[in-house]
Amino acid sequence: MGTITAYGSKHSHEFKLTVNETSTSVANNTSEISFSFTIYKASYSWSNWKSITYSISINGTSYSGTIPSYSAGSTLTIRTGSQRVSHNSDGTKSINYSFSVNDGSGQSYTCGNASASGSMNLSTIPRYAKASISLNSKTVNSVKLNYSADATIDGIWVSKNGGAWESGYALTSPINVSGLSPNTKYTLKIRVKRLDSQLYSESNSIEVTTHQIATLSSVPNVNIGSAHTITWANPSGASTSLKLCKTNNSVIIDYGTVTGTSKAITPTASKIYPLTPNSNTYKARYILTTTANGKSYTNSKDFTFTVTNSNPTFNNFTYQDTNTTITALTGNNQILVNGYSNVKATISTANKATAKNSATMKSYKLLIGTKNTTANYNASADVNMNINQVNNNVIDLYAIDSRGNSTKVSKTATIKKYSNIKIKSLSATRQNNIGTITTLNFEGEFWNASFGSVANAITSCKYKYKTTSSSTWIDGKTTLTYTISGNKITGSLNIQGDAGTDGFSVANSFDIQLVLADKLSSATYNIILTSGNPAIAVYKNNVAIGQQYDTREGSKLQVNGKINATGLGNNLASVIVNKIYPVGSIYMSVNSTEPSVLFGGTWERMKGGFLYGAVNSVSNSSITGTSTGASSGSTGGPSTNTTGSTVLTIDQIPAHSHTTYKKINSVYAAGTNRGGVDTNNTQNTGSTGGGKGHTHTLSNHTHSLNSHTHAIPNMAVFIWKRTK
Repeated sequence: MGTITAYGSKHSHEFKLTVNETSTSVANNTSEISFSFTIYKASYSWSNWKSITYSISINGTSYSGTIPSYSAGSTLTIRTGSQRVSHNSDGTKSINYSFSVNDGSGQSYTCGNASASGSMNLSTIPRYAKASISLNSKTVNSVKLNYSADATIDGIWVSKNGGAWESGYALTSPINVSGLSPNTKYTLKIRVKRLDSQLYSESNSIEVTTHQIATLSSVPNVNIGSAHTITWANPSGASTSLKLCKTNNSVIIDYGTVTGTSKAITPTASKIYPLTPNSNTYKARYILTTTANGKSYTNSKDFTFTVTNSNPTFNNFTYQDTNTTITALTGNNQILVNGYSNVKATISTANKATAKNSATMKSYKLLIGTKNTTANYNASADVNMNINQVNNNVIDLYAIDSRGNSTKVSKTATIKKYSNIKIKSLSATRQNNIGTITTLNFEGEFWNASFGSVANAITSCKYKYKTTSSSTWIDGKTTLTYTISGNKITGSLNIQGDAGTDGFSVANSFDIQLVLADKLSSATYNIILTSGNPAIAVYKNNVAIGQQYDTREGSKLQVNGKINATGLGNNLASVIVNKIYPVGSIYMSVNSTEPSVLFGGTWERMKGGFLYGAVNSVSNSSITGTSTGASSGSTGGPSTNTTGSTVLTIDQIPAHSHTTYKKINSVYAAGTNRGGVDTNNTQNTGSTGGGKGHTHTLSNHTHSLNSHTHAIPNMAVFIWKRTK
């Protein structure tokens, strides 16, 4: 309770303001207060003076009014009231209060002015407990929190990462927060409930990262049967155990609980080899298990086992040359001839290979030089392998198991380094390059050594020839002689050809083939013997190019073959064309290519008519005469063609025959044949053939030809006349 008093300024009137806290509300954090304002003790009275006023202030709330009258010696309650006051958040509250009186009556017997002020603390209302937390310890999946509160509490809740408030925590410190994930950061805080106020308050937040589980850091690859050391990190110090497993996590070896952060291990080889019968590597897995608060966590790392020292056991095999042609030359099937021997290798059951460390045998491989062959393994029968035409004397045989591991057995045979006979060069030369006499020169190489039982030797040296255009070869009649020096064979001699001992005719070119052979191989070599025509031949004042000058042909220049005059300054090609096809010349061809393309110049195409020889001058007039008609030509002509009427020369008349009739006198009996006249009174003159003219000699008859037609063979061609 709070009370303030003051006396009036005129007389002894005493004013008093009393303030009381009547109740509090914890829930609302408020107090109810009441006040009373009184006047008393004065010996003077007054009435009806409304000009005496008062003003009261309680915690900022104002009350005012008038004091109209007062009876001397009495206690007058001027004003009472109550109000609600809100406390601070911590439950505390201090209020101020005051009053003032203003006497405006102007009378001497009234109270006069008065004022006073004061303050009081209200009851502190219980509010929130102040709580704080700190880290006590942590594991891979839990955290212990120290906490404190400045008031008695009756409840604790925990929030993780701003989530919902979780209950069930004991009121004792430290608080154990469980169910967390390893190596995870959490933001934690608590909420407490104050016992007396039942109000909730929150603590500060802290960040905590749980420990990582035990984690394998180093797991090296290892050869089966060898030791290796694995290491791990275990920051929480929790209990750990170790297992060697397959990659599907099935256990191979369980090592149980492990302490510290490393362990030297030698996995049992007999447990590993059977796991990889078909490979030299096996992928396995170590699993490290961490157990904390009744929960287990695993960490794994894969590594590779490698198979070592597991090649098959294999020691011996036999071989022989099965080429009887070669063994006849060498006299020993253990001696090989390069490129010709056929080697057979045999693995007997006594020499069979055996596999190691859970592998199985699969095959054999035979390797000789660049050639190889394989065969399946057989434990109950001999295995034979063959390589023909070997090119090396080192014979390697591999025994191969299911992992691909192999053991090699090598044998080195005696080999004859035979090489096939070769023709290095061949030439055929005409005498003076234009004559028939032809010299053959050749050079070759052969392996001039012994096979062992038989020495190598030349068995054949022959030649053949044919004209270049022919497909039929003719055996040469000249026996070829040669000289041998070391491994060289050479020869030079004149050979017979189509001209016999004179050699080869100059008019043709010839293909000539040389054949050399020794005990094992043969070689052929083809060349061309060109014709004997000279490049340039001079006869008197005449010249022939690419041929002998032919006096039958005449002319100053004779050319055999094509003339390429491209780039010549004197335009030789144009000169020749102008000589052959001057202006006014006629060019005919079955091809439609214009002659200007071929020769140059200007040409006019002629169509739809025949050419015929002029009598005195050139004319385009038609041939006159009576048309008798004609059938179509023999090739390429129109379906019909009218020949017109003309007189044919003997050379123009085609081959034909006539049946003539002669009157027979009765001198000859019927059924007889006399003088070429048969019983039907006819005589056949026969055919002359060849399309040439002929004569008929018939005695005692007349020969008349009526009007008839002739079929003239024809072919359509393209015709141009040069105009410029």
